[in-house]
Amino acid sequence: ANKSILILEAMDESTEAQNNNQEYLNFINKTSISFKYVIITCRTNLFIDEQSFPKYTGFYDGTNLLKFNIIHISQFSEQEIQLYLDNKYGIGTKKYQKSMTIKNNCNGLLSRAMILNFIDDLLDIASEKKITSFKIYYTIIEKWLCRELRIDNIGDCFDKVKKLYNFSNDIALY
Repeated sequence: ANKSILILEAMDESTEAQNNNQEYLNFINKTSISFKYVIITCRTNLFIDEQSFPKYTGFYDGTNLLKFNIIHISQFSEQEIQLYLDNKYGIGTKKYQKSMTIKNNCNGLLSRAMILNFIDDLLDIASEKKITSFKIYYTIIEKWLCRELRIDNIGDCFDKVKKLYNFSNDIALY
């Protein structure tokens, strides 16, 4: 894991983080120490104000206490999403039409940079009658598992996928 990057998305949606965000961060710090980098995404509503953002990780680089690198990223506006999809796929193409179906049925999830980044992975679900938030996240996770295992279809390697899914799920529960 020392060459791996751990990405924990939506810390603000964790009940444990909402109850005590500093204790939660301490837990993440301790359990993710073997990763080269840890990226945590979180909406600012988890913290009362800018002064309450965590500043230090609790780890040293030998002599200095390591600081968190905090980067503020705003959600995309409808116009920015539209411009991105226009440029990425070209107006009128089949991929563009599918991306518009997803955009119009995902309840604003594409305004999140991470979700918009995975739009190519979501094109396959555009023909479904109901596109839910759950289905969007499920599809992203499924495609990620396939990429990690270097397989084309999740059915090709179910046991390995299940192990990686369970590991990811266990991390998410903390």
